Amino acid sequence: MRDFFYNLKLKICALFFTGIETPPSLTAVVKKLSETVVVTQSDSVVIEALINTIAKRAGLSAKKISLTTPTPSGSNDKVLRWLPLYDRKALSMLLNHNPKIRFSTLNIFSSKGPVKSTPTYHYTLLDLLGFVLLSRLHIIYFGTPEPLPSSATNPTRKLRVYFYRNMRLIRGTPFQPLKVQKRLVLSGPDYQRECAILAERMGIATAKIRKLTNNAFYHMAANPRRPLYLLAAQLARYLCYQLFTNIETRGLDQLIPAMKEHTVVLVPLHRSHLDYIVFPYKLYEANLNAPVIAAGDNLSFWPFGFLLRSVGAYFVKRDARQDRVHAMVLKRYVTYLIKRGHLNCFFIEGGRSRSGRMRPPKGGLLSIITSSVLKGQKRDVLFVPVSITYENVIEDKTFGAENTGLSKEKESLRALLKVRKIFGKKYGEVIVTFGEPLSFSKFCETRHGETSQPNERQIVTELGFELTRRIQSQIDLTLTSLVYCSLMLAPHYGLRKQDLIKSITNLAKLARAYSDSDQQVGYTPSLKSFLSGFHSALDDIARGGIVEITDYNNDEVYYVPGNRRFTAAFYKNLTVHYFVIPSLLAITEIMSEKIDLDLLLRFHSIYEYDYLLPPTERFKALIADVVSKLEAMGILTSEGSSMYFASREIGIFIPTLFLPEIEKMFWILSNLKAVENCPLPYNLFIERLQKQYKIGSYLDQVSR
Repeated sequence: MRDFFYNLKLKICALFFTGIETPPSLTAVVKKLSETVVVTQSDSVVIEALINTIAKRAGLSAKKISLTTPTPSGSNDKVLRWLPLYDRKALSMLLNHNPKIRFSTLNIFSSKGPVKSTPTYHYTLLDLLGFVLLSRLHIIYFGTPEPLPSSATNPTRKLRVYFYRNMRLIRGTPFQPLKVQKRLVLSGPDYQRECAILAERMGIATAKIRKLTNNAFYHMAANPRRPLYLLAAQLARYLCYQLFTNIETRGLDQLIPAMKEHTVVLVPLHRSHLDYIVFPYKLYEANLNAPVIAAGDNLSFWPFGFLLRSVGAYFVKRDARQDRVHAMVLKRYVTYLIKRGHLNCFFIEGGRSRSGRMRPPKGGLLSIITSSVLKGQKRDVLFVPVSITYENVIEDKTFGAENTGLSKEKESLRALLKVRKIFGKKYGEVIVTFGEPLSFSKFCETRHGETSQPNERQIVTELGFELTRRIQSQIDLTLTSLVYCSLMLAPHYGLRKQDLIKSITNLAKLARAYSDSDQQVGYTPSLKSFLSGFHSALDDIARGGIVEITDYNNDEVYYVPGNRRFTAAFYKNLTVHYFVIPSLLAITEIMSEKIDLDLLLRFHSIYEYDYLLPPTERFKALIADVVSKLEAMGILTSEGSSMYFASREIGIFIPTLFLPEIEKMFWILSNLKAVENCPLPYNLFIERLQKQYKIGSYLDQVSR
């Protein structure tokens, strides 16, 4: 009779789970089904009904392991075996029978968003009731099957660690209350000593310094609120699907293991204010923990600042070094986040790139994070480079205007209200790529060996440039960038349609020769479609308001008017790094009547910083790799010991890529020569360069 009522309860509970989809995480369990046991945090009828339902959906049966049931035989019998965490006797019996058995922990989360309490690893009656009634809103996650270490003396405790890893992956490290954070950040002997030093340097009382640090902390610190994560997710979803045709995410398969095992810092490039929304939302959508993000202090205006702070943003002043109190609190706060193991994120370029090119790395936050490892406060940190490729950047015309000399509009509620203007069109696809995690400890070992006192500044500089180059290598080629690149390379910023098509096709082919890693340069869906013959996409780009189309002798001509070339240059620069070596090869052929690799290397010292080129030896290896690929593609040819371009076809032979840079250097040097006997202050010299430019263009001294 007891079994009858128990089975009845199982069937009733199962009715509530009819709408639950099979969790994708079950796939890893099914692959190793015969050697895996699922561990749950309860042995209630609710959990058993859930497992039975999921197993049935996957074409399996389910069996609970206990002292009265046989242990797994190892045969592949399509049985999903499970046992509760606190059935220690059954667990011991299982391990005695097969010490190498794998365990997959089953986590059930009531919702997404941050968690603020330490997990208890068991379900209360209220938890189970809520799960039955609101099962469709819960997240069900099966951990990766893995055996217990042979050194584990307390199997239950180790399994709790597995449960905790899964929780960190989806809900993040538990956030302590803000007052507790402040007490931990602004306390201790180091804090007292730093306050005393600041008081002496600033000439004010130590008590005043403490008060200032207290205010700085509350102005800076993130204060995650789970209900606002739910609201922000809906808002982000609306924005993403209203503005873009599709958002593709790559690299989650290598990010997930890193997030489980280590403290991870995401390092994205910065092209748009939407960066703050796009990739955190895609993590949230994938049931992953959203990061704590370093945001510019300019975004702290009400109500946007309150919303950002509530979804994990903390605010950093652009001139942090000028504010000693802010700098001290920032260093202590970021160190606290790293020690706690929170998923961190900061934009390594600092602000958004107005030119479109990857900016040199800023070392402030990077130095704070790496210092915590070098000082032994954290064993290791994994840095994950993140690229965000927009087919069209929403702020493109704003950047173009700012590059002409107009001042940047300050962020405010009024400026935020103007954002409604962006909803008039779609901006194409977005591709978010999470790159291979870079272990800071291994990076130090590789670069500096076991040096007892490594040069921290040198390490931070090298790491910053390594991360920016990795981000660059992940950026996909877009149709928009190649259209503007082709037009900006043209002598007078215009091409016939057939020449534009040929140039885009050749540039896409040329970029595939570039490879600073084993990963091939990617194409966005729009570019793939264009290369397959969908050339009418050019008309869509023309409707963007930057390119003009006109008729000339029965030909369609695409050109960029003078007042829009700064915006076109922004798009050209988004992927210009893929063409640096081919362009320099073309320049050396013009200068030496053949390709001169030694001459090419002389350009390295000139453009190493502007184009974030790798160190000399790595650059030599990259040149050799690109040249080899161009020869295999038939783009370069050899006659005896000399090498040439096989063709000077448009989009293949592109020395004009560096024409703006060469003209810039020529213009500065010629003006320096003109005033060498009459020194000028820097600002006046810049003013002279700008005033003389128009006259220089009339004299054909400059054209770019």
